[in-house]
Amino acid sequence: MTTRRAVAVLALVVLGASACSTTEVEPDAIGLHYTAGSFDGKSFDSVVRPGDVEWTWNDDVYRLTTAQRSYIVRRDEHADVNGVISVPAGGDAETNGTLVDFELSVAFKTNTRDNDIPGYEGGTLRRFFEDLCAHYECQLDDDGEEPEGWRELLREKFYPPLESAFKDEARRYFGDAIVNNVQVANTDSGTLTLLQADVGKRFQEYLERQTGKQFFCGPSFDREVPGDPNAKDARLLPCPPVELLIISADYNDPEIRKGRSAKKVAIDQSAAQAQLSKALADPNYLEYLRIEASKECARSAQAVCVFSNGGVNPAVTVPPR
Repeated sequence: MTTRRAVAVLALVVLGASACSTTEVEPDAIGLHYTAGSFDGKSFDSVVRPGDVEWTWNDDVYRLTTAQRSYIVRRDEHADVNGVISVPAGGDAETNGTLVDFELSVAFKTNTRDNDIPGYEGGTLRRFFEDLCAHYECQLDDDGEEPEGWRELLREKFYPPLESAFKDEARRYFGDAIVNNVQVANTDSGTLTLLQADVGKRFQEYLERQTGKQFFCGPSFDREVPGDPNAKDARLLPCPPVELLIISADYNDPEIRKGRSAKKVAIDQSAAQAQLSKALADPNYLEYLRIEASKECARSAQAVCVFSNGGVNPAVTVPPR
């Protein structure tokens, strides 16, 4: 007959032969505890909340970040993609299809809710890990840093939908309007601002198709707040949309860039000259100039104030020493 003493001794022997360890989850991370022992097999056990310490015996705790992250595409060696997204813009018969280069940033948080799927312990957090993250080994490393697997996951799941979203939306606008952020008629917004909003919506749609679920939310996401699915303010939704920001937009062809820059300078100079001519025809502006000239005369004993056209157009000269 097996006694309680014998059972206790056996338990100590088994535990003693096993590896007992602790895993501390950072305040800006969350853990998933999976059993990996000889008796239990590999199966989900529990969620380890931010800042908690988990005791394990031959088990695994995978830590995922809860912090905000930005996915950046720009000409910078520190960016996630050192380059640009080049897509054809719309236009007239001459300019239609001209390539425009975009640099951008997408701000997001991983959806780490663990109680949002009825009857499924671990919720979206567990599903994200098992459906996507585990295949890329995207969990934080021992030092709490992003591994290459996490960066690879973002490249494969973010870049293609971004490129497709830009292709679909940029062709609705003329290239010059995009590059110069021309104000859209009957609105207070520039073309680039509207394009940014359009691409953001389209990207969110494509991203969810690519991953199969709302695994990525906007910066306002708070896993501790349920959110309102009927909220008019998108930031108050259970999973707010990611935030896309267009950093820059310019023509891909350097010759077009050069030509458009020269054209813009000429247009700006012409506009400035027209504005000056209009101002000089305004008696109030001329009176302002006369007063400023008089002040300058009063400040300098050497200054000579000369008024031409009957004292209307002032000028200030200082005789040479």
